[in-house]
Amino acid sequence: MFQPETLAVTALTSKASQHHQHKTHNSISDLALTRRLQLQVMDMSSDQAVAVRPAATFVDECAKFRLPSTRSYEKQYSHVYFVRCAIMGQRVKQQAIKTWGSDIPVIDSILDVQTHRRCIIYGTVYKDMKLKPNILDEYHAREHYEAPPPARAKYVDPETDCLILEDQTGRIELGGAVPTGRLVTGVVVALLGHEADSGEFIVQDTCYADLPVPKPLPKAGKPQGYVCLLSGLNIDARNQARFSLNLLIDYLNGFLGLEADASASASITRVIIAGNLIGETDHIMEDLPEYQKRNMQPETVVHMKEVDIVLSQLGAAVDVDFFPGPRDPSNNILPQQPLNSCMFPKARKLSSIHGKTNPYQTIINGRRFLGTAGQGVDDVFRFSEMDDRLEILESTLRWGHLFPTAPDSLGCFPYASDKHTDPFVISDFPNVYFAGNQPKFASKLLEGADGQACRLVCIPEFSTTHTAVLLNLETLDCQTVTISVPDDTLMDGQAL
Repeated sequence: MFQPETLAVTALTSKASQHHQHKTHNSISDLALTRRLQLQVMDMSSDQAVAVRPAATFVDECAKFRLPSTRSYEKQYSHVYFVRCAIMGQRVKQQAIKTWGSDIPVIDSILDVQTHRRCIIYGTVYKDMKLKPNILDEYHAREHYEAPPPARAKYVDPETDCLILEDQTGRIELGGAVPTGRLVTGVVVALLGHEADSGEFIVQDTCYADLPVPKPLPKAGKPQGYVCLLSGLNIDARNQARFSLNLLIDYLNGFLGLEADASASASITRVIIAGNLIGETDHIMEDLPEYQKRNMQPETVVHMKEVDIVLSQLGAAVDVDFFPGPRDPSNNILPQQPLNSCMFPKARKLSSIHGKTNPYQTIINGRRFLGTAGQGVDDVFRFSEMDDRLEILESTLRWGHLFPTAPDSLGCFPYASDKHTDPFVISDFPNVYFAGNQPKFASKLLEGADGQACRLVCIPEFSTTHTAVLLNLETLDCQTVTISVPDDTLMDGQAL
């Protein structure tokens, strides 16, 4: 089986084969064909036993992220916050009573707060930020021929940022020991404190919904095998990870390495690709005249053809779940719907290929997986003082919401009718909670007060790190597989 340390697969190719691959533009299909022909020749002279993947049970729970067939975008987004507060308010209220005791009065309406009386209030946080992007500022700059506000990695200003708590009746400004730098707009919290003469609520302590209580899962055998977590393929014209991706496919298919490696890869029961299958486009065609565009294919079409090849190669040996990210040709607002199968003429013929929604939730061999393409973590990073993305991922789980900043700074569907709820509320306890397209790998086993355990995983971008994550379904331990190859820019036969 796998070693506990990071597994590095080093590929060395001859200068002649490198020169041939460079002439064929490093196409994934050409690399795959060359590699598989070599492996078939090797396998014909080998007496190794064929490894068989273990059977895996699978329950799809992505239905709640499917958008309704009849959609209306005319409603205001205030309904989203009202529904969220109604659902999450009871959870944080119960958690607050559990934490601070039942002898402290709980005020269900902000308007009923009395001056200098110690109490518990709860509601939705609004973070007033001076540096937050504002469409009115951008419009004013455009109308007066001024430079637009600069884009920033972070929009926090500890000197001017302040928090306000809202419910359906009113709002109150917060002061005291309130963690302004760690909170963002949209988080539902319970606060212990009192109202000052100035009308400000002086906070003494803060309480969140915390981890949900685990519910019984569908009966399954003993969890066994591994799940491969992958994200950020970013296939585009500048992609420097084509050869690494091809070797990873060979590794997952059992074609790379020794007999022990083939046996290890055979224990992988499923591959999950968490968004950003293609990279950013160069927008080259925008500046070309119309007569030149007529016989040209859009960049996205070219890149999706390569994605189709990748999926079909993976699906030939293992079940693959994939869902869109911010760069993929899907709806931009959350929840993102599965990529249209017509874009994958080869892969859609395989029953092992499954397009899913973003967010993603399934049960594999009795383990519940919950994850996103990383938009929620990235947005909280921009609008809070937290720099550790694993800490942000844990915070969203304790807040009980996948995308707390939606719809304030992250687009989402306006769930407004009585039939709709907030699907982003984390009501089912996940055994594995992940975010894709992160700068680097990070992982932590989070244990709750009720004995529940959740594996948090930040999946790194494969295009920059050449790294995938393997998760043990039995122990919830995880490790990385790094494909180390020469830089693809040297595939013209130059010295390595």
